[in-house]
Amino acid sequence: MKRTIIGIPGIGPVAVEALGQHKIGSLATLASAPLEKIAAVPGFSKTRAAKVKEAAAALLTADGAAVSREKDAPTSKKPNGKDEKKQRKKDKKRRPKKDRKKQRKKDRKRKQRKKDKKDKKDKKRKKNKK
Repeated sequence: MKRTIIGIPGIGPVAVEALGQHKIGSLATLASAPLEKIAAVPGFSKTRAAKVKEAAAALLTADGAAVSREKDAPTSKKPNGKDEKKQRKKDKKRRPKKDRKKQRKKDRKRKQRKKDKKDKKDKKRKKNKK
């Protein structure tokens, strides 16, 4: 008896379609896919991905199919907060000088537009109060 992904508890037709769009279409690919790849599918958190992967592996071993139990690649953490700011600074330093000048110019223009917009609103408010 051949089993499919839809036989896994918590996986319905929408989840099967989402997994299919990420090239995870069979129990074998689901069981051998890294957790990060499964968690990247919309609607799948890391915990749900782990449960689904474990269930797929269990179904495969129940059918007698060999499942490779490779360790998942270590999770790469996305920098946030202070680390993110440091990374941005490093990226700016890596840019060629011309690019940095262009970026500064763009930033100045953006700030000026923002200030002009705010000044316009303030003038309208003052005018409406009179």
